[in-house]
Amino acid sequence: MTSKKQRKVPELRFRGFTDDWEQRKLSDISQINSGGTPDRKNKAYWNGDIPWATTAEVNFTVIKQTSETITKLGLTNSSAKLMSPGTILLAMYGQGKTRGQVGMLGINSATNQANANIKVNVELNNWFVYFQLVRDYTKIRKLANEGGQANLSLSLVKDIRISIAPDKAEQKKISGFLKHVDDTIALHQRKQSLLKKLKQGYLQKLFPQKGQQQPELRFPGFTDDWEQRKLAETASEFIGGGTPSTSVNEFWTGEIPWIQSSNLAENVVDRVAIDKKISENAILKTAAKKISSNSIAVVTRVGVGKLAFIPFEYATSQDFLSFSKLKVSPWFLVYLLSEKLAKWGNETQGTSIKGITKKELLSKKVLMPSDSMEEQAVGELLKKLDSTIALHQQEIDRLQQLKQGYLQKMFV
Repeated sequence: MTSKKQRKVPELRFRGFTDDWEQRKLSDISQINSGGTPDRKNKAYWNGDIPWATTAEVNFTVIKQTSETITKLGLTNSSAKLMSPGTILLAMYGQGKTRGQVGMLGINSATNQANANIKVNVELNNWFVYFQLVRDYTKIRKLANEGGQANLSLSLVKDIRISIAPDKAEQKKISGFLKHVDDTIALHQRKQSLLKKLKQGYLQKLFPQKGQQQPELRFPGFTDDWEQRKLAETASEFIGGGTPSTSVNEFWTGEIPWIQSSNLAENVVDRVAIDKKISENAILKTAAKKISSNSIAVVTRVGVGKLAFIPFEYATSQDFLSFSKLKVSPWFLVYLLSEKLAKWGNETQGTSIKGITKKELLSKKVLMPSDSMEEQAVGELLKKLDSTIALHQQEIDRLQQLKQGYLQKMFV
């Protein structure tokens, strides 16, 4: 009794399409070549009118501009290739995780030798091929190891197998749907980027700059000069931390969130990623200390400058100083510290570990409003902006997860 042949169809499919898909080598459905680099020593070859794409531009996006350009003379006198919009670029080698990444040219651009230029045959939808290469990124990266070399090569790229929907209309529907998801992600990213720039502008205008006693931008009703105070005056307690021994299991089986520098993100002050918890015994028997809720955890050693408002009880590593039992508006102080630490970071002392001591930090003088209502207004505006930025990030993350699911289910 012969077994029934397994059909080669995607798990998720648009209505009206039922035919099996077929596998083809990438070289069977496209023309593939690589580019080159004009002589760096010849200035006549560089800073011209022709975009020149390296692996730096290849990052799962449509490439609309490049960091470098070459001249017609540079193109003519090198192996650089001028490719048209719609060409897929696949990074064959580069720094970090670059190898295996793909991009789509949205402009006429020359390319360097680190990229494979993939010009899909006209009878196929190039976006359909692009999204399948995006889906197979991890497998493509591994091909280099299978080939016994550190990087991909044109021969390895040409042997990549692609599953082809026989009907171009199906290819178009799949790629059009995924492009819509990508466009929606890009829209949220643009909005988020604009909000981040707006926030940076507010941070400059809502706090007095060097030599000024008032901020450039103020809420109605506030006119007095800001007053100079030491950071030591902003809270009643300033608490350090410690790391319980990892060899003592009982220290790491409790319910007290324990925070280290890696749990905080740059320029994110309203949340932390908790991945470890310690016990009451750890508090009693080690340098770790329990810190009351509604405190501000400031990194003063490794990762100096990161900080976050913590609305719950917690403990930290020795890399922190926590401002606890605050005497000023919490969110105002968070953003004041954020703005100041960005500037003070360049002044920190140290060799293998850069940092700022408790004494140095608390002796710093800052300008603050005389009216607590102004403190609150400034803090609330910046917090609202951060909350909106976070909402866009949540939507970006959701859409990217959705896209990954579709990539797995819409291709064979």
